[in-house]
Amino acid sequence: LIIAVYDKTGKRRLYAYQLKEGRVIPKLNTSQLKTKFDGCVLVRGQPSQGETRSKEQWIIPSKSEITTFFGESGKHWTPEEWNKLMIEQAFEKGDVCFHSLLTSFTDSRH
Repeated sequence: LIIAVYDKTGKRRLYAYQLKEGRVIPKLNTSQLKTKFDGCVLVRGQPSQGETRSKEQWIIPSKSEITTFFGESGKHWTPEEWNKLMIEQAFEKGDVCFHSLLTSFTDSRH
């Protein structure tokens, strides 16, 4: 997701946000990040329980910071919640095969 912000003078700033399901931090081409974006945030599906940290040009928020940022109304937008929602929806539809597959996949990632 790329967000463009314009100030009162019309100057544009670009911010990149990437949502990932797991813990893996993608390999980054930092030369492009530095020249194209004013800030970059990587939200991981399995965020750190510790402090927010930075890696190269990316800010990688902790679980508590993600929870605070998204708040109650946005809590289902976090990658951490996506698998839970998919499993719940599969269970409600009675799609046992899909539910078993997702449960196995989710369990194997821990």
